[in-house]
Amino acid sequence: MDSQGLLIGVVVTEANAPERLGAVIVLDEAQEKLFQLEVIWVAQGYSGRNFANAVQQVCGERVRVELIE
Repeated sequence: MDSQGLLIGVVVTEANAPERLGAVIVLDEAQEKLFQLEVIWVAQGYSGRNFANAVQQVCGERVRVELIE
């Protein structure tokens, strides 16, 4: 969801697919709509260096991943 609560994209996966992978797929598919994206706030399940690296590969260095406390 964006800052206004609107959906950015949706991906349907198998039940055993990791959420992080789904998030990266949505970001990759919606890149053209996300050209102003600067920060992604994530819950604990999405934290971690590997996820942040995947986001930066898809979105570039302009996007940072921050954990919601």
